[in-house]
Amino acid sequence: MKTYAYNSPWGEENVYLEKCSYNNATLAVQMYSDSDGSWEPYAVITVNLDCHTNRRTQSDTRAYLDTNNCSGIAEFLEKNGIAKFAGQFAQSGYCTYPLYEFDLNKF
Repeated sequence: MKTYAYNSPWGEENVYLEKCSYNNATLAVQMYSDSDGSWEPYAVITVNLDCHTNRRTQSDTRAYLDTNNCSGIAEFLEKNGIAKFAGQFAQSGYCTYPLYEFDLNKF
């Protein structure tokens, strides 16, 4: 398990990421935070949009980031070399989400 410092709106958090999957077998990423010495779920930092867009852009290494609910998540992933922007976006409601390619060796 690799840990990272994530600057949340509430201060710096010690976090790690876990690979999960959505029901369409695409990548989901769960972030855990060290809260008082025990790891607790912090956020699911991805969103499953292939089922809403009828596009097949997600995979077992590519996912849309939940930039609507996870402040600074794109910057955090890029700074730590965990993921990079894949050049595409998907719309859901009033939000636009960027597609990222993850280096799962960084988890």
